[in-house]
Amino acid sequence: MMSLFIRIFIKNKDDVSNPSVKKAYATLSSVVGILLNLFLCTAKITIGLLSHSVAISADGFNNLSDAGTNLVSLLGFKIARYGGGSTHPFGHGRAAAVIVLVLSILVKVYMYYYNKQFGKITDSETLKATAADCISDSIATTAVLVSTIVSHFTHFEIDGYCGVLVSVFITFAGVKSLWGVLGRIMGKAADADIKDDILQMVKLHPEIVAVHNLMLHDYGFGYFVVSMRVAGCKKDSEQLYISVNQIAYELYQKFHCDCFIQIDYLLEDEALTNDLTEQIYSVMKKYSEEIKIDNFRLIETGPFINVVFDMVYPAELQKREEEICKDIVDRLEAESPRFHTIIKGIIRREPFSLHR
Repeated sequence: MMSLFIRIFIKNKDDVSNPSVKKAYATLSSVVGILLNLFLCTAKITIGLLSHSVAISADGFNNLSDAGTNLVSLLGFKIARYGGGSTHPFGHGRAAAVIVLVLSILVKVYMYYYNKQFGKITDSETLKATAADCISDSIATTAVLVSTIVSHFTHFEIDGYCGVLVSVFITFAGVKSLWGVLGRIMGKAADADIKDDILQMVKLHPEIVAVHNLMLHDYGFGYFVVSMRVAGCKKDSEQLYISVNQIAYELYQKFHCDCFIQIDYLLEDEALTNDLTEQIYSVMKKYSEEIKIDNFRLIETGPFINVVFDMVYPAELQKREEEICKDIVDRLEAESPRFHTIIKGIIRREPFSLHR
């Protein structure tokens, strides 16, 4: 396609040493860049609106900014065509380069500020990444501008040094943006303030004796789904049902979120609890004295009893987690086929603070 455009729009295309031919190539590149970026912008925004994807729409606006950069470059090439005069006897090529660089910096800085502001308002990692990309572009262009000015007045070539500094900054900004996006994809801990609000709501219902596995599934732009397990006694089953529905309604009213709450009916048997924890510890001690039990509970599930707990262990035992859990399961199920053991392994990375 570009070969066809070159044949149509560039005369003497093989005479690349001719300044006019070089400018024609640069102009064609800018025009094609503008058209392609506008096409991508239109397509992505249309698809983003139809699919309700903010990420695709934001990427479309990023193509629009790239089209703007191409437009600024085209303006520079037009300025550079003016011949020499009494003020600039060698033409306006360098002046045009400076104008293009300054305009590019101003455009990218402006884009950085509004993308950063919108990213903060909407809590969108996509817009934050776009802002980081804009500031990286503006710093890179600033380095080129400084290099151009210094080289002009001092004849000292610093392009290489500027290039290294810019590369380091762009790499840092890119890794930081990628880390933020990966953090959202992998999942992150619940916002402390929202978590406190949820726990305060739960405390208003005395029949709920414990909350486990409280999670916020963040889908961006302030929308999230809450899931948790609440524990209570079977004798309070009717009131527990009313309470969890009331909590879900209050969360919807306050945060406009969906909420999924599972009720665990606790088996209050101190003798059985002590016996099972002793057996579990006897298995774990074969591997390490540092393995501990946390959040132990017995849950009634019809004819079965779920033995649920967190196994907190030192990092050096990570490769043996599956083996340890299997030994515990085999031990308890040998005790009684009624026991269904559910173990959540947690790597301890800080001084241990739980007590048996």
